Amino acid sequence: MTALPILSPGMSEFKASMISGAQPSTELQMRILRAMIAVIPLYLVSRAILLPALYRAMASDSRDRFGFLRLGRDELRVLGVLAILLFISLVLDQAGALLNGLLSMGGLGVLGSAAEAVAMLASIYVSVRLVLQAPASFVTGTIDISGAWRGTRGLFWRLLGLAIMAGVMGIVVTLLLSIVALPFSEAAGGFTEMSPLTTVSGLGLVIVGAVAMTLSMVIVSAPFMAVYRALDGDHSRQG
Repeated sequence: MTALPILSPGMSEFKASMISGAQPSTELQMRILRAMIAVIPLYLVSRAILLPALYRAMASDSRDRFGFLRLGRDELRVLGVLAILLFISLVLDQAGALLNGLLSMGGLGVLGSAAEAVAMLASIYVSVRLVLQAPASFVTGTIDISGAWRGTRGLFWRLLGLAIMAGVMGIVVTLLLSIVALPFSEAAGGFTEMSPLTTVSGLGLVIVGAVAMTLSMVIVSAPFMAVYRALDGDHSRQG
């Protein structure tokens, strides 16, 4: 819903471009960019609240009346971790795009594409090596980037395989729920006209979207907390 006020004026053009495959106008591209920028803080905050709740649920044998949801230092630490990881990924991605642009202007398009590909691979590598930072910060109560990096030494390919499998499962769940959301989307009619039906349909989309985000987050994130706990247990026994 955060992006709807930004996207709704260009929703008809967006649908037309999706159907025809035509290039969106500059105005629509700017609207999409502004919508993405507006959604990022909400995405980070929601994950920072949901991830500690998931970690608490995995560590507890009892039920919690609030679904293990809290607002405290754990959430702030996880938010900091997510912001750091996003910043690193954006820096690497933008560095690759900048190098590609500069080299392409100099007539070295192939080299520029290679540089951007290397930056993308570096972003993936760093993301996988630091994938246990969020559960580590929750368990230890500290943000230790170098410790998380050392903790995944020699585990890159196994963690990458786990990330791919969990990501595919998350995508499948999201696609299934998007089918459930289709009637709400059609009834909303692109939010071009406000009416009671549009309001109810929009609320339905929000609920289905929230369920999809929560389920996909659980599917993608829970395995890495399990991996961290297993590694932490192994290190404790060795110590």
